[in-house]
Amino acid sequence: MSAPSLFPAPVAHGFEPPSWRQTRAIMDVSRLVTLTYITTAIVAFVIFQKTYQWIETSIDAVSDFMVIPPIITLTTALAVASVVGLVLWMKRHPKVDPFLTEVIIEMKKVTWPSWKETQRSTIVVIIFSIILSFFLWGSDQVWKRVTDYILTIGI
Repeated sequence: MSAPSLFPAPVAHGFEPPSWRQTRAIMDVSRLVTLTYITTAIVAFVIFQKTYQWIETSIDAVSDFMVIPPIITLTTALAVASVVGLVLWMKRHPKVDPFLTEVIIEMKKVTWPSWKETQRSTIVVIIFSIILSFFLWGSDQVWKRVTDYILTIGI
């Protein structure tokens, strides 16, 4: 009799243990989801802190006192509390994690242009923008002269 396996043997319903590559891909996605949470927390902290500082300077009666002198002010403490609340809400919300996971999986499927293709596309956009700006400048000059002519004649 053989020792029991961690994964059941493939059966008619098609269950197979995940391969090394599949396990690695799942770990990569979970790391990117965690990185997304960290990035969201950093951006939210900056936004919350600036907003609270703006509110504090708008209201003369409130002064930004030190919670832990000389490091943490009231606006910083409020921003940290807001970020913790936001991240906890995101982690506990049943739709956020699956959504981020699906987005990352879809982004891995995207075929990104090479550096050379990006340079060529950028040059095309710049040249087209210059041509279009000259066309619009010329059209503006023509319409300026037409309206000046109409206004001076008094039609």
